[in-house]
Amino acid sequence: MKEKLYDCENCNNEQSLSRIPQLTNIRRTTDVGKQKVGSLVKEHIEENRRILKEQKKEIQNYDK
Repeated sequence: MKEKLYDCENCNNEQSLSRIPQLTNIRRTTDVGKQKVGSLVKEHIEENRRILKEQKKEIQNYDK
């Protein structure tokens, strides 16, 4: 937008407009423990596999 406006067309004031500088966009990166993508999910999957194996063993021992 290269056009400069000084007069307000809505209220008909002359020389009433001034430019307010735009805030800069700051991109923040979040470091969640600096883990690779999906590593937390893999950890939970492995933990649940271990728990499932333990439960299967308990069921087999329960029947005996």
